[in-house]
Amino acid sequence: MERLYQLVLLFGAAVYFLGAAPSLAAKDYCSLRVRVLAPNGQRPLVLVTVYEKSGRKVEKRQGPSEDLQFCDLGIEPVTVVVGLKGCNQVVINDVPLSWQEPYTLKVIHDYVSCMREEGPPPKPVCEVLLRIARHRRKVDRQGDFEDR
Repeated sequence: MERLYQLVLLFGAAVYFLGAAPSLAAKDYCSLRVRVLAPNGQRPLVLVTVYEKSGRKVEKRQGPSEDLQFCDLGIEPVTVVVGLKGCNQVVINDVPLSWQEPYTLKVIHDYVSCMREEGPPPKPVCEVLLRIARHRRKVDRQGDFEDR
């Protein structure tokens, strides 16, 4: 009987820990990888933001050699934003996620046009609008002018 009690206790502990193991591993599971490439194939240094439907926001900056990994996202679709607003920003909505199948999102981001330092367009010194209209006048038989 003592042996049966130990076996049941051991079996119960195994079921408990095996059931808890996936939830403990969920924090370390990375369901999304993002790879940002420039049109020339190189990896730019760029900000990548992931928005969950719950409102949670995760920001990371891509380095020159590795994909970004986003962990602890769950399985609901997310929105991925690459780059800064006003500078060829790329927004991808409803990126699918699933358990035990990491999704790799590849994005082409042209950041070069944002690197140019150009001044603002010149401001005009004065603003004048000239409108020129040409009227034809015809002289009638009595010498009066008549507009056409």
